[in-house]
Amino acid sequence: MEAAKLLHTDFPDVHFQVLGPFYNLNVADLTVTEEDMRTWQASGYIDYLGASHDVRSYIANADCVVLPSYREGMSNVLLEASSMCQPLIASNVTGCKEIITDKVTGLLCKPRNAADLANVMKEMLSLTAEERKEMGKKGREKMKSIFEKSIVVNAYFEELQNILSERTMALTPNRSVVTQ
Repeated sequence: MEAAKLLHTDFPDVHFQVLGPFYNLNVADLTVTEEDMRTWQASGYIDYLGASHDVRSYIANADCVVLPSYREGMSNVLLEASSMCQPLIASNVTGCKEIITDKVTGLLCKPRNAADLANVMKEMLSLTAEERKEMGKKGREKMKSIFEKSIVVNAYFEELQNILSERTMALTPNRSVVTQ
């Protein structure tokens, strides 16, 4: 939200849409609350879209998908958005940097740095619609070549086969065959 405030000064027509549920259990200092969101919405440039089980229409209608995460597993949001040919902005952290090729399929920013995120968003805004579209296409190509479901499933299957093979070898007693 700090990056959005910084950007709003130079780009008053840019609106940020936030999608996702609130978490009310084990609320940490960094957890966004409903009260926080109401305050940010009152600013006039943040739109809270609520939660959704089907994010496709939201992703399709975005000019860019931004995930300024402090840490991730493998981000489904970025995988889905890139698969839908959307340009991306995310923090340069594990789980995001594997999905985004900086300056090719999206832009990476420094984690926990609102000023850098604002600068990276300015960089995205400076691109033409055609350049953003090309970035999204390259992201889609990357998803198909690296993260396509059959590739991932086959990689898991091969790893399971290796583990089973190693365990089978470890459990099989060494047998010597003596011939005369």
